[in-house]
Amino acid sequence: MGKSEKDTASTMVINLNTKTESSLMMMMWWLTGLVSDVSADVKMLLLAVLLTNLLLATVISGSSGSLLQESSVSRCSLFGNHHIKTFDGSFYSFAGDCSYLLAGDCHKRSFTLLGDYQDGEKIGFSVYLGEYFNLRFSLDGSVMQEDKRVSMPFASNGIFIEKEAGYYKISSDEHGFVVKTDISGNIQILLQEKLYNKTCGLCGNFNKFTEDDFRTQEGTLVGNSYDFANSWALHSQGKRCKRVQTPSNTCNISSDIAEKCADDPDAVCTRSASVRIRDMDNSLIKMKHGGGISLNGQDIQIPLIQGALRIQRVVRTSVHLTYGEDLQIDWDGHGELLVKLSPVYSERMCGLCGNYNGNQGDDFLTPSGMVEALLEDFGNSWKLNADCQDLSKQDSDPCNLNPRLAKYAEDSCSILMSSAFEPCHHEVSPTPYVKNCRFDVCSCSNGKDCLCSAIANYAAACARKSVLVQWREPDFCRK
Repeated sequence: MGKSEKDTASTMVINLNTKTESSLMMMMWWLTGLVSDVSADVKMLLLAVLLTNLLLATVISGSSGSLLQESSVSRCSLFGNHHIKTFDGSFYSFAGDCSYLLAGDCHKRSFTLLGDYQDGEKIGFSVYLGEYFNLRFSLDGSVMQEDKRVSMPFASNGIFIEKEAGYYKISSDEHGFVVKTDISGNIQILLQEKLYNKTCGLCGNFNKFTEDDFRTQEGTLVGNSYDFANSWALHSQGKRCKRVQTPSNTCNISSDIAEKCADDPDAVCTRSASVRIRDMDNSLIKMKHGGGISLNGQDIQIPLIQGALRIQRVVRTSVHLTYGEDLQIDWDGHGELLVKLSPVYSERMCGLCGNYNGNQGDDFLTPSGMVEALLEDFGNSWKLNADCQDLSKQDSDPCNLNPRLAKYAEDSCSILMSSAFEPCHHEVSPTPYVKNCRFDVCSCSNGKDCLCSAIANYAAACARKSVLVQWREPDFCRK
């Protein structure tokens, strides 16, 4: 965001706040003048609902330039069946089977937000204020206070509930949180800055430091997401939670599936990804297949913090590496590598990822300074080992080589352009993902095997922009 955009966002907050008093007067006049025949209790309820709408509008409108300024609000997302993104940006998966602390005021215990799981699926969400007030939300849309069902809009003890296009919003300005949840079990929790470094649970501790997100209830920092999440289970007097085991990385497979993989000549395995940092005595960090990490040839345990270098485990084999504020690398341990650079590296890059100069026309620049026309010639020019066999020239579009799958790829990959993903289109362009999807589907022996992975890549990119898309169906790419 540019300086002018930030100034605009700040100005909008000030303008809204200066109008608050007159807005309240207008509301009270409306209540007393237009609805004079209703009871005082109803008037108070209506006023409470209107007040919370005004307060939320002040927060949201005031940060329209960046969709809730990070300086004042932080977001935790629980989406899909098992996926969680913490307040500080860590991604991990957890399939629970109990009630778990998601977030709350872990200093004064003024409020607690719980996620209810059963057999690996989210089944509900609960809000507790101290020991004497609680609300429970079920995925069927029902809301219970103690044993009584409540209707919406609802206001009590500083908690406001309302239904908006497809989701429920629970908010409390007094306690500093807003929660949005839908019938699919997706949950978003927003906390105000006053809760900075005062929360705990599955959503992390909101201190803008990802490396210590996996701190257990006992205060121990662990590397395994399941060890971390299990520690936040809430046992009741009548039932003790069963510890959920980390899913095994191995499984029994049928011989025909194993044979497909072994015999596919187009299969590619990225063995490792390495980073050499000159400012750290030319140190070499290698991120290995399977998630292992070595520093200058020595295997190391993570998380690792060494000067500006930070390396942490995100989910199972996935690794997140940052160096200062200008370099970020995400490695899934199997072959997917995401590199993010700040503009400080503009026009200073070279290699298979291009030169980062804003001109796509010279992306195929070779070490000799020539711009190659063919993808294979460009790729071969950046080999670090001359003994490696050159990639032979081939049709750059596998759909031309596999017409049987071309139509299927065209039709199936179009889901990325559909209304299901439309909320993400303005955040992440689907065009390159559609192209990659077609390429992957046509490259597979069985196109369906690669389709779900290609769609999931775009969904993951959307999730990184806090746009959650429910695209899996029972009969389509079910996990």
